[in-house]
Amino acid sequence: TKYVLKKEENFQWIILSIQSTSALSLFMWQKVSYRLGKKTTYFLGTSLFIVVLWFIFFVKSTYPLYIIIIICAWAGIGIAIGFLIPWSMLPDVIELDELKNGGRREGLFYALFVLLQKIGVALALTFSTYILGALGYVPPKNESVTQPYNVLLALRLIVGIVPSILLLLSFLFLFFYPLTKETVNKIRCQIEKKKNASYDTKIVDSDDE
Repeated sequence: TKYVLKKEENFQWIILSIQSTSALSLFMWQKVSYRLGKKTTYFLGTSLFIVVLWFIFFVKSTYPLYIIIIICAWAGIGIAIGFLIPWSMLPDVIELDELKNGGRREGLFYALFVLLQKIGVALALTFSTYILGALGYVPPKNESVTQPYNVLLALRLIVGIVPSILLLLSFLFLFFYPLTKETVNKIRCQIEKKKNASYDTKIVDSDDE
């Protein structure tokens, strides 16, 4: 907002548009996920987000504020997918692991999930800072700092194009994701049958004693 859009004084409104639409659209995506499934919902929401990321890359500082807020609100709708779908898929993976290994390991899975998120954020910050520095980023010692063209282009790429490419790559992994709503229901039924069989066996053993 400061160097590319030159609208630092409206930063709070831009952030508010992203966060508010992201929070509100969680309820919408939850209903869509219930009807269409998590994979389809992820494809839809992420595709929407990829489109807006390309808009963000081409947005100009001459655009009026309301256009930028509309684009950011659109982005918030797509961002909500990242908060909802991956976390809602994790319990399904835990159910599958329980069926295969006979025990629940929620702590391990959630810890690994959070750890990978933190590693991803750390790597993103490290690489983006290094790239901007290598391209001649000028630290803002005063309000009149002007960044070189290469830095402005890199900022657009880091915010728009690079995330869209990574999201497209995520489609490849999701394509091979085997857990659908029907599959998860079958897994839960099999787990329940195993628990009931184990419980019946314990009752029989106690009667024999």
